[in-house]
Amino acid sequence: MALVENLLEFLELDFNGENVTVDGNPVVGMFDKEFAAALDIEGDLPVLICREADVSSAAHGTAVVRSGTSYTVVGMQPDGAGMIALILEQV
Repeated sequence: MALVENLLEFLELDFNGENVTVDGNPVVGMFDKEFAAALDIEGDLPVLICREADVSSAAHGTAVVRSGTSYTVVGMQPDGAGMIALILEQV
């Protein structure tokens, strides 16, 4: 019998999840700003981690809004287990 995880448990609003919109649709995800450096340029790399099924229509250029701040998707990193990291760029 296969193990089935309830991925929403990882995104509970009381714990570390928050409401955002992806392509105008409400999604619960975890937002993070990771440190990034390349070619002597340093900065923050905003990332939204959410269930892949909740953002199945997301693609490069998709709009994401978090707490009134607008972003676009510039990268997508599925983990193979049902979650995905959307790499964002602030608009």
